[in-house]
Parts: sequence; structure tokens; C-alpha cells
Amino acid sequence: MGSRLAQPSLSVQIRKMEQELGVRLFERRRRCTVPTLAGDSFLKQAERVLAEVERLHDQMDDFKELRRGRVAIGVLPRVGTRLLPDILRAYQRRYPEVELMRTEQDLDASSEFQRRVHQGELDLAVVRMPTTLLGLRSQTLVREPIVALLPPGHRLGGQHSVHLAELADEVFVALRSGSGLHTLMKEMCDQAVSSPRCRWKPDSNTTPET
Repeated sequence: MGSRLAQPSLSVQIRKMEQELGVRLFERRRRCTVPTLAGDSFLKQAERVLAEVERLHDQMDDFKELRRGRVAIGVLPRVGTRLLPDILRAYQRRYPEVELMRTEQDLDASSEFQRRVHQGELDLAVVRMPTTLLGLRSQTLVREPIVALLPPGHRLGGQHSVHLAELADEVFVALRSGSGLHTLMKEMCDQAVSSPRCRWKPDSNTTPET
């Protein structure tokens, strides 16, 4: 075990330690200093402690450099299934000591995920835009067009684009209340016209009802 202290300073520190412990750690001879039995035991324990401290520093460096730890992610299933698998696999290959915790919710959890990120319960989340809480930073990952699927012979079927106001009198078939697409459709219709009249489709196994 090496020391970077000058000899006089080292001798002073050893004497102080001996006084504090109440035992002699070294036997001072004419030409050399040798450890006593207590000193030999102390040196072995000190070397183990210093090795543990060094390992602790290495572990803390891993956390600081994001090579170790835990990342909690909130994911909307339809988005996460498409975007995240390749990204998460690549991340795990690069940072194998980081534990990834993924939370999914079937219904539109954008607002809930934003709240949990804001409160520190999640580190990040994949949600619908826009973000609504101050202090959150967002980045667009994907943009998707929204189309109107019209029946054959519909009066607007030949148009290249349709404004929502032109669909004000139409009856919509929509995903169940609470789903992300349903929430988005309702927000868009509320801004353009009025709340849409919908025939809800709770799941893929039921028939739409008026």
C-alpha cells in the first residue's frame, strides 16, 4: 500500500492514529519500521477498505456516465410496439447494466404519463402531442396523416382532401372512448366544428351501436 505523504507528515498521521486506537501499529527500529501484529492486521483491513472504496468510485462513475441504473419508460402500446423494440435492443446492447422498466396502458395515457414524468415517477414517456405540463421537454418521433374513410358513392369521395367542417353532419365510427385515436378525433372535431356524432366500437369483437 503506497503513500503520497512526505515521511514527516506520514509519521505524524500514524502517531495520531495509534493514539486514537490505543495500540501501536508500528515498531520503530534503528534502521527500519516494521508493523506490529495489530499493525499488520490494520494494514490488511485497510487494503480491503481502500479496494472497496475504489470499486464504489467505479460504480458511481457508471451511474454518472449512465452505464448503470434504471430507466422507467411510459409507452402507448400502438406507438411503442412500432417505435421502441429496435431502439431498446440497441440501448441494452450498449448499456447492459441499465435496467429498463416499461409501463404500458391500453387506453390513452398521454396526460397520465406526462404527470408521472413531471413528478419523477417516470424518466420519459412516448405520448401524443402536445405536452401540456410546464417544465417538460418534448421531441416529435413520428408524424402520421389522418384520413377520412368514406363509403362508396359519398358526396366527398372524389375530393383530394376534406375539411373537418365538411363532415359536421356525418356519423363517425370510432374506437372506444379513452383510446388515443378517439381522443385525438374528438379534439380535432371540437376545434373544427362540434363534438362528433359517433357510433362507438368498444372493441374488435362488438358491433357499433348508435
